Amino acid sequence: MGMFFFSIFFALPALWFMWFLYSTVRERPAHADEWMKEIRGGCDMTKKEEEIMSYLSEKTRGERFFYVHFFKLRAFYLFLQYLRAELPNHTNERYIGLEGYLDIFNYTIYVLKVALKVKLPYHTKIAEIESKVPDEIKKVIDSLIPQFSGLNEEENRKLNEHDSERWKNFYQAIEAEYTTIETSETKHEDIETGYTAVEKFIADIDTLIKNNGTEVAQREIHLKAHKFLVTRDKVASLQYYIRYFCYETLSSDHNFKYKPVTARDKKILFDTPEQLKKFEKILSQLQQKKKRKSYLNSSLLKVENIFIKEKRRIVLDTDAIQSARNDLAGVVDILNEYLEEPEAIADNSQNIQDVQETENTSPVFNTLQTEFLKLFEANNFHLEYDEVDNFVHSKGMFKSQLIEGINEQFYEELDDLLIEEDGDHYTLNKEYYQHLIS
Repeated sequence: MGMFFFSIFFALPALWFMWFLYSTVRERPAHADEWMKEIRGGCDMTKKEEEIMSYLSEKTRGERFFYVHFFKLRAFYLFLQYLRAELPNHTNERYIGLEGYLDIFNYTIYVLKVALKVKLPYHTKIAEIESKVPDEIKKVIDSLIPQFSGLNEEENRKLNEHDSERWKNFYQAIEAEYTTIETSETKHEDIETGYTAVEKFIADIDTLIKNNGTEVAQREIHLKAHKFLVTRDKVASLQYYIRYFCYETLSSDHNFKYKPVTARDKKILFDTPEQLKKFEKILSQLQQKKKRKSYLNSSLLKVENIFIKEKRRIVLDTDAIQSARNDLAGVVDILNEYLEEPEAIADNSQNIQDVQETENTSPVFNTLQTEFLKLFEANNFHLEYDEVDNFVHSKGMFKSQLIEGINEQFYEELDDLLIEEDGDHYTLNKEYYQHLIS
């Protein structure tokens, strides 16, 4: 008997401690739940409504997307709207009980997930959920969905953090819309968006990337956009690939292995071996840069120049020109002997010389470009953003108009950019510049 009381004496503190741990980690009762207080603050609920909502909260604790606060609130507000629309009309005893309301609430969660494009349960479970809810109730809930399905950018980003594959549903919708607009363009129908199919696709993809903050999602979206645009817009396709390529060295995911452009896509994208070499050079230079993000914009600009047709260069043979001059002088001497018109011939010879001198002394830069580049020289070939802005404003120009104009003008000769954006300033390549003015 003494041993029994001795055991009870030591067992009670242990049992009390275990209960304490359980009470701290288990979900709080529905009446103490913070989000339930928030629902009460948004609308006055009857006792019957509170009873139903508390029961549903307890039974759906394992719903993963209820960890996203606004998703949970939307689901319960949606169901509350349903209750208030349909509760007075319920005559089917099956749906008067709490278990019946749980079936309807599971359907509510399902249709809300579809509307917000989040990960769904297994198909067998979906079929089970739909089979338990009558069609007339489904129609009521479906009609209420639009007012609860809209998300702002911040909510989209938070939901994406909990579903790393949610972007795939949006991506499929973007491709489908591209096909619709492209068909309208082909049939010469009016396009309400004001975008071409490619422009709308790019705008939607950029928004999708912005709303997906995870590295895995962003790099996959870039890669899919690159492949989709291969046959539709070469420049945009390669620009998306370059952004994807940046993850190869910037990625914090050690298991990430970037995928090169496929041989099939290379044949479509590049018309000549020279174009492919230029693209590979851009990737190589980008990989060697220490500050890859700051060089990304200049790399994207280089892509545009890959497909600019090279102008044929005229190389003057100075030896041949001098030989022709000597021959011409000999002809002039012979003509002088026969025609006795030395002044006219001399004037003609002088005109030829003037033309040649004019051709050989044409300036490399125009006056505005010279002034701008001299400003770089005076500042050790670096200019801050503000300095460049002040200069272009004083000349009544746009910054991109001046800098991109210079880069495009000499890209063929340099096969690279003369002026590059480097972090918070611009840099003039000293070696390239001295080559041009020599």
